Amino acid sequence: MFPFVDRESNRLRTVWKVEVGENAIAVKKRMKGALICSQELSDKRSEAHALYCLGWGFYRLGDLNKSSEHLLRAKQLLQTSPSADEQGEVLFGLGSLYVNLGDMQRALESYQDSLSLWQTVNDPWWQGKLLVAMARLYTMSGDHQRALEGNRKVLALSRQTGDRVGEGAALNNIGYANESLGNLELARDYFRQALAIFEDLKIPQAEILTLQYIGQASYLLGELEEAQKSYEESLARLKQARDHSPFTEADLHNYLGVLYLSQNRKEDSLRSFQQALSIFEKGENVRGLAYTLNNIGYYYWRLGEKQKALDHYLRALTLMRAFQDHQGEVLTLYYVARIETDLGNLASARSRIEESIGTIESSRTKVASHDLLSSYAASIHQHYELYINILMQLHKLHPGENLDAIALEASERGRARSLLETINESRADIRQGVDPELLRRERALQAQFDAKAAAQIKLLGGKHEKKDADRLDQEIRKLTREYQELEDEIRTNGPGYAELTRPSPLRAPEIRELLDPDTVLLEYSLGDERSFVWAITQDSVNGFELPAREEIEAAAHRISTALTERNREESNETLPRRKVRLENAEIDYATAAARLAHLVLDPVVPVLGRKRLVVIPDGALQLVPFAALPAPAKNTPSSFNARLPTAPRLLMEDHEIINLPSASVLAVQRRTLANRSPAPHAVAVLANPVFDREDERVKEALSAKAKNPAAEPVQPGGQAPLSSAANSKQTSELTRALRDVGLKRIAPLYFSQEEAESIIGLVPKGEGLAALNFRASRALATSPELSKYRVIHFATHGVLDLEHPELSGILLSMVDENGQPQDGYLRLYQIYNLNLPADLVVLSACQTAIGKQVKGEGLMALTRGFMYAGATRVVASLWKVDDAATAELMKEFYKQMFTAGLKPAAALREAQIKMSQQKRWRSPYYWAGFVLQGEWK
Repeated sequence: MFPFVDRESNRLRTVWKVEVGENAIAVKKRMKGALICSQELSDKRSEAHALYCLGWGFYRLGDLNKSSEHLLRAKQLLQTSPSADEQGEVLFGLGSLYVNLGDMQRALESYQDSLSLWQTVNDPWWQGKLLVAMARLYTMSGDHQRALEGNRKVLALSRQTGDRVGEGAALNNIGYANESLGNLELARDYFRQALAIFEDLKIPQAEILTLQYIGQASYLLGELEEAQKSYEESLARLKQARDHSPFTEADLHNYLGVLYLSQNRKEDSLRSFQQALSIFEKGENVRGLAYTLNNIGYYYWRLGEKQKALDHYLRALTLMRAFQDHQGEVLTLYYVARIETDLGNLASARSRIEESIGTIESSRTKVASHDLLSSYAASIHQHYELYINILMQLHKLHPGENLDAIALEASERGRARSLLETINESRADIRQGVDPELLRRERALQAQFDAKAAAQIKLLGGKHEKKDADRLDQEIRKLTREYQELEDEIRTNGPGYAELTRPSPLRAPEIRELLDPDTVLLEYSLGDERSFVWAITQDSVNGFELPAREEIEAAAHRISTALTERNREESNETLPRRKVRLENAEIDYATAAARLAHLVLDPVVPVLGRKRLVVIPDGALQLVPFAALPAPAKNTPSSFNARLPTAPRLLMEDHEIINLPSASVLAVQRRTLANRSPAPHAVAVLANPVFDREDERVKEALSAKAKNPAAEPVQPGGQAPLSSAANSKQTSELTRALRDVGLKRIAPLYFSQEEAESIIGLVPKGEGLAALNFRASRALATSPELSKYRVIHFATHGVLDLEHPELSGILLSMVDENGQPQDGYLRLYQIYNLNLPADLVVLSACQTAIGKQVKGEGLMALTRGFMYAGATRVVASLWKVDDAATAELMKEFYKQMFTAGLKPAAALREAQIKMSQQKRWRSPYYWAGFVLQGEWK
């Protein structure tokens, strides 16, 4: 071991003194003298030590060539040394040097050789250090899963051995990997944890770097003030540091240059980039030079100087290919393709973007985590959008080459890939053969998670301090992250997972094979400059150009806002004023609906006929009930007047309508469910749960028990709830709008009891399960009992968590018949673990079809969980639905299924048509919120 690394007395401090360089110039001067002395004495070991320190000194000063010269000489001198740890240190230094020289292969080889040497002496500290460095390379090369796994091992090892420097480095690297995959909030959280460690240890260089990472994550999140604050703090500490790497300063100039450009500080931006360029050129730092050229290309692109931008991007691309930075190469190829598209070089642009997407697809296969796949899809979705745009422009020029079909295939490759893979693995027993300790940890985490989530619901349901809510939220976020990481470990370590093949998105002919002669599939792709829709039948694929995303989404959001106006409350609003507001909302809806139909349906009119429509929406179109749009033929905005007594013909009157996240998802679903035997019984209904001990049903149950202690627990129902329902019919819509989970007292859903009883009344005796009141519990929902039913119906409240979609769920009974609290919250992550081989799951609750919108993945909604759990199709809602109207709709829906014998999609259509024809329920607010996703056959 080299004498300057005193590992017993002050290991961390002295190692960082050399590596971070508190005073690299002083180290260099001291080691030059030591080198001369050792050479005079012919002491090869001391000479190697001095060369190594000089190499590090030159590295910290930015002179990579001299650093390389000294480190290679040290390596040569130590080749015959019996000391594995001395050789290991030099090889580590060479690996770090090669990273900056842009030679990733030699860097990885040096790190691997160093790691082997440290393993021979069983040194966990250096092993962790090498794993961290190698993981950084894996991230750059696009092997994100390997990077995360390596860093998590280092993190656990560092915490076990008390190595806080290693812990901080691992946290930074995990953050970097998450940032590369688009998981920015989580990345910043890891960076902040690392910063706290480095500040506690007082390691200035590490603090400076980590502040830059926090600033970059904040910038990518769009929080420019937070980014600037982090960069300015990094700059202040950089100036205070006794010594620092010029490359660290150059990185900061790059970060600041991008920030300044977003603030329209053009001169400051270019000056910062030029400062960075000068430092990297002087030090011959190839990687830094490539990223700076990329940034300057972005600068000129933003200024509209496209040829200058292209020149810089092409120079950067050459360098990135040289050192195999796939992550940087993907981004650079995207901008090269985008500029060449603008310049009219469509053939070259296509070649560039196809190369970029090829690398993306290769990287995607190396990510096992469903959550990270989703965030990665969002971060690279623009590549698929550009590819589609290029192909469709080329299709105009060369209509005979079927490029619109290739564009459709690109659309499928860019959407719902995480869902595609989860459904593919849903029938595999990936837990079989997993380490029991992992499963024990999973159960323990689930218990902690459930306890915290229950506490959160209780807290938010009453008066509380914001600080208490924030504290609970942070604790739940931490447990969620730990749970997701553990689930990834369980999945990837299971023998069943290794045997799975990842499904490929469908080709155009395969999509056509999914369809029957009476069905047309409409797949939408919204883009910044132009959007597209493909109309696919058994015999043809036709692509059509639509307006840009902004115009389409403006109409879609206007529809969504108008339809949910009844759920909005205004303080001190009188009933007459509310009536006027709702009338205006109806007019606004009608106008926006006609406008949207004109934008997204008129182009495909020749293909539609009166066929079934399978809609694969994109962006804000996912929030639109297509059933309530006017039929497109003659309802252009200019001819449509919402005040006319005769409303336009609705799209659902001519078409049965089904939603899908992608065509490929349906294909995988059909394959996985092909040989499944139907469940033996007809329908199970969980309805009208009991949410708190103040509910009259608790008092009724306790009273009955007091009169007859030996009797079975009473399931209150019948007249008391129905009487309450009758009373609630008289309440104003404004009062009903106040009901909301977590904000007010959770209101009973008495109409859902009517709903349940009417459904059960339609099936033969013994074929239905009515789990009402206290029996509508999470214990029943998660029991094997429900797997015996072909249709499963939940009539209760839905809880939507847009920030943490995995915490969304449905509320079931939260107290038992004794008034004792119980966990009644069925969360999305628990739904994923259910076994529900149902033909149909109906979520007769609020906002169960929507969730966090993730580009490329769609809505992270409850429907995903039930499809993974085995449901062939799911009916769910787009907004907070009216409970009385929902009860009426569901009665008719089940009547059409069980009495008229219709398939679910056709039954829903008939029910909605009948509701729309009744004066009381005519507004689409009452019936259009429910959509069916999945199989229509």
